Formats: sequence, C-alpha cells, structure tokens
Amino acid sequence: MKQLGLVMGVCAGLYAGVAGAQSIVLYQDKANFSSGNGGEFEAVYSGSLPAGLPSDFISQGYVAGKTAGLDGRANSFQTFCIQTSVTFGPGSSYSWVVAPPATSPSGAAINWGTGWLYSQFAQGKLANYDYTGNTRVTSAGELQLAIWYIQGQTGSLDGTTVNEGQGNVTGQVFYDAAAAAALAAKPSLANSDSTVQAANILAYLRTAATAANPDPFNVADLVMYTGSDPSQSPAQNQLVLVPEPTTMVAGMLLLLPFGVSTLRFVRKNRAAV
Repeated sequence: MKQLGLVMGVCAGLYAGVAGAQSIVLYQDKANFSSGNGGEFEAVYSGSLPAGLPSDFISQGYVAGKTAGLDGRANSFQTFCIQTSVTFGPGSSYSWVVAPPATSPSGAAINWGTGWLYSQFAQGKLANYDYTGNTRVTSAGELQLAIWYIQGQTGSLDGTTVNEGQGNVTGQVFYDAAAAAALAAKPSLANSDSTVQAANILAYLRTAATAANPDPFNVADLVMYTGSDPSQSPAQNQLVLVPEPTTMVAGMLLLLPFGVSTLRFVRKNRAAV
C-alpha cells in the first residue's frame, strides 16, 4: 500500500452506507497496531447499518478487547487492506458499501487464503498473532504482507522487496498458517514433490471466490469512497466480517435501489483492470 501523504484502500458492494447516514473513518496508529503503510487499521462506523447487516459489525464474531480498537473508540473493528495501489486518508470520513467477496471492484475477488487469515484474525484466534503484547505492530506487518501476497498485490512475502514501508518484516509465518489450513481443507493438494505441493497450495490460496462458490469465511470487501457515487472517488479495499451468505442474499432484496449504481461501479472497475 503506497503512501502519498495518505494511507488507505477501496471496496464495492451490495450493502450501501448512505452518505450522511452511515460513515466510516479509518485510523492508523503505528505505535500500537499499524505497520508501515499497512494494517492493522481501526475502522470506526457511525449511524445504523443498512437492512441485511447486523446492528453491529462486532456481532459477527470480532473479539472485543482484541480487535475492537485499542484506544477505546466505540463501534470499531480492526481491518487490513487488500490493495497496494489505492490510498486513503487516516482520520477522514468515507461513505461505504460492502461487496461480497466475488464482486470486488478491483477485478480481483477475495481469495481463499485471505478470507481464512482475516476470519481467524478478527475472531482473535490467529495463532502467533500478538494481540496484546508489545510486538503487535510486527504481527500486523507480517499479516498484511501475507494478505498482499495471497491477493497478488506483491510478488514476495519479504517486506524489504515490495517497497511498502514494512522494513524487515516477512509474511512467511502467516502464509504458512494459511497453507497448513488449505492442506487440511483439501488433502489432495499434497504431493511427494515438495515444489509441486507448494505450487498446488499457492494456487489454492489464490483461488478467488465466485458467485457460485462464495468465500466460506464470511469475509467481504469494505468499499469506501467520497461523495455520492463510489465510481467517482474511491478510497481503498478493506476487509470485514459479514453475515452468512444466505442472510446477505436476503438483505440484497431490500437494497435494489442501490443496484444500478453498484453494477455500474463494478463494471467500470473491472474494465479498467
């Protein structure tokens, strides 16, 4: 994620936060939970959430006290970006929409490995993540690099080679955790040739969600933008836990007025990729 005096990410979706009614502010805190130009970021939302979403994002499984904002902000959750080419302004207020993982406006849906890693993190059960100690910033950098790599935003797990302000941090530990989860979920990825097995696992981790096979971890894109049209002034893709897919479909029926502008946004961004 490049810093242009700003730091941040974009997303698009089906659940729309109406400007003036709902807003999200992202905060970066390099002293406590943010690493370089990457996450963690603290997302603070105001106003009631749209029909189809729970009354509180935290109710989706976020562990209070671990991911709900170290500085005590209400209605907050911790997130990571999935783009390196788009920025956001820490402390700025954004309108937003939530997109299912298969409809990312960047043209690259949330991948299996990203969904698994973020769902584990958000629920406070990601092994080797220092949620409460003095190395939380390091953990954040490691997880951010693993997410960027799985999303194809960088070609390396090494922070020194991607020019994203991560220093000597490496995403290997969390990539390995996701790889182990993938192998457990699909044993057929195993191969007597370690090189082949590694390639099989990477391909599986990068398997993008589709409408027919949505992300199984209830992780979606949080798309932020300024103004009234997400296609005009986008910010940067972040991650968020949402209801079960069946609940999301029911909520979609209540949001048909947002359908035309959302489809226009998705089509425009896919065409630009």
